[in-house]
Amino acid sequence: MATKERQSIDFYETEANDYDKRRWNTEAGRYNDKIQKEIVIELVGDCEGKQILDIATGTGRFAMELAQRGAEMTVLDSSKNMLEVTHKKFEVLKLLEKLTIKQGLATKLPVSDKSLDICICINAMNHIEGYSKVLLEIHRVLKPGGISVNSFTNWLSPYLPFGVWVNHKKKSVTRDVYTKWFNSIEIASLHKTCDLNVKAIRGELHFPTWGNNKGLLFFLKSFDRMLRKPPLGYFASQLFVKACKK
Repeated sequence: MATKERQSIDFYETEANDYDKRRWNTEAGRYNDKIQKEIVIELVGDCEGKQILDIATGTGRFAMELAQRGAEMTVLDSSKNMLEVTHKKFEVLKLLEKLTIKQGLATKLPVSDKSLDICICINAMNHIEGYSKVLLEIHRVLKPGGISVNSFTNWLSPYLPFGVWVNHKKKSVTRDVYTKWFNSIEIASLHKTCDLNVKAIRGELHFPTWGNNKGLLFFLKSFDRMLRKPPLGYFASQLFVKACKK
């Protein structure tokens, strides 16, 4: 296993129990959490009875939302501790019958060919060095006409200076793990190469969790709503992409 991949796994093993608290418990964090869930639910659409794979599920934030809407969820993560947190959440909600847990890598999905209706990979693609392999694996496991919903951090956004630094250093601004930011043209090209037809794009400004000044948040929320759909959406800091297997 590559060194950066090992570093990333070790980071999430250590962070698992505090992951939600650090990212989603401030006012800005709660807003980010709410908007991301709304976007994913919109792009996934009706998921009653659908077989869905949540790649790099983390603490299962999106998997729980979809299970509550009737989906049969398989969650995958490289971190055992993250998967344990997800299991506990599903247990509390009495949704364990809708949960299948798999530990593994996004670049080599432990799933049969053409077996899934939907795949999602949210807040993770920018930390996976083999991101193109992930899209190829998504194509492999989706049924014909199946849907993928993936998010990508966009450097062509208000956070441009950070994106330039990240792509130069190939690591996160705040920790030593592999990181890459994309742009809308690159994202479209990646999906086309992997034979996935882009159907919709939604943008999210994504506020830093330390940005909790109420006046600033009011302004940023108004700006965020303007970036929800193209053409302005192409300049949001997070791009959520819905694509269909051809």
